[in-house]
Amino acid sequence: MSNSHLHWELAGLYSETGPLERLLPLGELMVPNDMELEGEWLCWGWRGDPLQWTPRRPGPHILSDFVRLADGDGPTIRAYARRWGILGICEHGLPSSHLGNEDGTLRCRPLSRREDPAWRFDGWEPLERWRHFARQARAILDLAASLHADQPGQPEDWQVVVQHRTQPVPWWRPSVEAEWILLSSVVQEWIRIGDVRPVMARGPTQGRQVEFGSSAGGTRLFGTLACQLLFTITRVTGVAVCSACAAIYIPTRRPRPDQRRYCRSCRDGGVPQRDAQRDRQRRRRAALPSTDRT
Repeated sequence: MSNSHLHWELAGLYSETGPLERLLPLGELMVPNDMELEGEWLCWGWRGDPLQWTPRRPGPHILSDFVRLADGDGPTIRAYARRWGILGICEHGLPSSHLGNEDGTLRCRPLSRREDPAWRFDGWEPLERWRHFARQARAILDLAASLHADQPGQPEDWQVVVQHRTQPVPWWRPSVEAEWILLSSVVQEWIRIGDVRPVMARGPTQGRQVEFGSSAGGTRLFGTLACQLLFTITRVTGVAVCSACAAIYIPTRRPRPDQRRYCRSCRDGGVPQRDAQRDRQRRRRAALPSTDRT
């Protein structure tokens, strides 16, 4: 185990089941099926065909594997992107979700060369930006581990996460309380860039439910990573939204996306049994001839 991973384990950043990742109501990620490397660029394509996207639910190791990309080579980054999707880097060097509004009139788009008829891909993004954000995620975890141990963070970690500042770090008087505030603002910036917000989604059996998603629809990889960072550094086990009362609760196991989710209060009140009985009655009525449904 590397020094960082041991540091994270001693600080309690790992979940009870082992990985860094938490149990969160996250929507599906859309992964382009066409993805290749061209030098230090990750090229991806779908040409407007929804069949060229693979929907994938965020799963274990999505954050811990991303952190390892801080020193990853091209094939390693491509393998990760083929599993979990793209960052969608725009002309500002940020995930394109960093700029957007509800009606789509103000929005960034991933880098593209669609005007080139010989170019088969829809977008491309520099591998350097993947390593940049992976280094930031690793530094955020290192800083949180230090702060949970009541020790100020290392200057080299702070330099990674606030490198856009002109002042050398630390420009503040180091203290655990002050650095928690600063780290909170850093993670909040990840949440903003990822355009993370509660959205209404629909599953195959459980009707309407609440998930963390984006105003553009669906879930983006950077937003998923931002959510995981937030809950990991705060050492919260995870959250789910009750399908009955819409209350946010801490689940004891990973909720399945194709099933209803119930908080303890609704379970004690027999809501799952009532919903199951209602489903059985609905299936019986649907199986009857149309003349017998009245």
